[in-house]
Amino acid sequence: MIRAGRLRRRAGVLLIVTIAAATVTAAGQQSPKRPYFPPRGEWQKKDPSAAGLDKAKLDDAIAFAVAHENPNTKDLSVAIVNQFRAEAPYNTLIGPTQPRAGANGVIIRHGIVAAEWGDTSRADMTFSVTKTFLSTVAGVAFDRGSIRSVTDRVAPYMPPGVDLFTSAHNAPITWEHLLRQTSDWSGTLWGKPDWADRPPRGQTPEQWKAARAGPTRRRLLTPPCARRCRRCARACRRRRCSQAASRMAAA
Repeated sequence: MIRAGRLRRRAGVLLIVTIAAATVTAAGQQSPKRPYFPPRGEWQKKDPSAAGLDKAKLDDAIAFAVAHENPNTKDLSVAIVNQFRAEAPYNTLIGPTQPRAGANGVIIRHGIVAAEWGDTSRADMTFSVTKTFLSTVAGVAFDRGSIRSVTDRVAPYMPPGVDLFTSAHNAPITWEHLLRQTSDWSGTLWGKPDWADRPPRGQTPEQWKAARAGPTRRRLLTPPCARRCRRCARACRRRRCSQAASRMAAA
């Protein structure tokens, strides 16, 4: 009787384990829940608390953003020229501009719009955000085979009559160099030389060009912050070629 009871208990345990294992297996085989992806022209909105956010703190953050809006003029035809005034005469505009909108923004959590303020539907000038679009286009071109390899030189891909990559300096440039912004491309586009933004603050492009050929060439090519700290290559990447930045960081 005792032995029979033990056998029944063991059988019961085995049955429970089998059922549990089958349940776990079935759950694992179920397709994962698809993330929310809004259809075109729509975007689901919920109260911040439904998205796991503190509404009061969120309201404070939005109020802070609105109160600290960029105080500069919204007329970009003036603001852009003024921002790059040190690069004159190469800071002239070569295309149309549009006045920027006021402070606006969207806060999204788990694909849900939890907060929105200002005119978020207006099309504005994007500036460096275009790098995101450019990288996407490059990815599509690679997937379609239009770019066979990112390590290919760019020159053979250029249409007839385009000499942007024919010089001895530019010929070795690859797609990867361009996408990583490490090409050190040299030349002139739309009447503006590639070095137009390199002169240090307080020095005109003409002064920089004149001194560049003299004995102080290396000092002028090195930005002030990098001269103070040779490990700082960030400013060099921003205002000089990346190869100089790499040499400076390794020094």
